[in-house]
Amino acid sequence: MRVVRKICIGIGAAILAGVAVGAIARLLMRAVAVSADHAGEFTLSGSIFIPLIFVVAMIPGAIVAAFTTRWWRWLVVGAGSAFLCLPAVGVAQEEIGNTGDLSALRWAFLVVTSVLVFASIALVAVVTVRLVDSGLRLSRENLTLRLQQ
Repeated sequence: MRVVRKICIGIGAAILAGVAVGAIARLLMRAVAVSADHAGEFTLSGSIFIPLIFVVAMIPGAIVAAFTTRWWRWLVVGAGSAFLCLPAVGVAQEEIGNTGDLSALRWAFLVVTSVLVFASIALVAVVTVRLVDSGLRLSRENLTLRLQQ
């Protein structure tokens, strides 16, 4: 039963972190398009797909993090984040496109929003591991309370 509980905590943490940070990343991607002076739009498919891919990328690392507190769990979660860089670069190339006639202010906004998109990719790994740790701690406390009763 402990194994199932840990797997559920890992998957739950991946879902929470992936949806929350993925939604933030989606908003930042829209800001990148606007700062590049493009008429990007919010589509339902894009707004669902981006958080979904964040969730999927975090599941393996979250499950590993639920079973160990060793340093190498960060390698697995980091691999998920590294995977997220591939679609992020593809989206960036598509959204940014030709930027030759941008003002200095727009360039600054474009750089800041682009950096924030990639920062969200690193952030999702940290949030995932922290949620796993919190879930495990709450699970242990709940189990301790049950045993004391």
